[in-house]
Amino acid sequence: VLKFDLDHIVFETNFPTEKFVVYNDSFHSGWRALIDGVPVPIYRANIAFKGVWTPPGKHAVTMQYRPGFRRLLPWGMIILFNTIFAVIIIGAFRRRRERPRL
Repeated sequence: VLKFDLDHIVFETNFPTEKFVVYNDSFHSGWRALIDGVPVPIYRANIAFKGVWTPPGKHAVTMQYRPGFRRLLPWGMIILFNTIFAVIIIGAFRRRRERPRL
């Protein structure tokens, strides 16, 4: 294992023949796998874990947790923030205009 984080794993393999490598960590459909930067299918292994077929030779395998909503979340937060900000500004100007002048 070269790198390990909560949602990112990088490890190196060096096998003489094609092997199915099982990483004993929870499987979720949000996980993606890359071998030498090329996307490969990731499989459910032993009911609860994740695995990939690795070709013979030395390779770097990367597994990343990237569920679909995670890509949209930053944009949703930006839209929400801007909407709330606009409502506050518009409300402040309306109150100021409706206030009686002395």
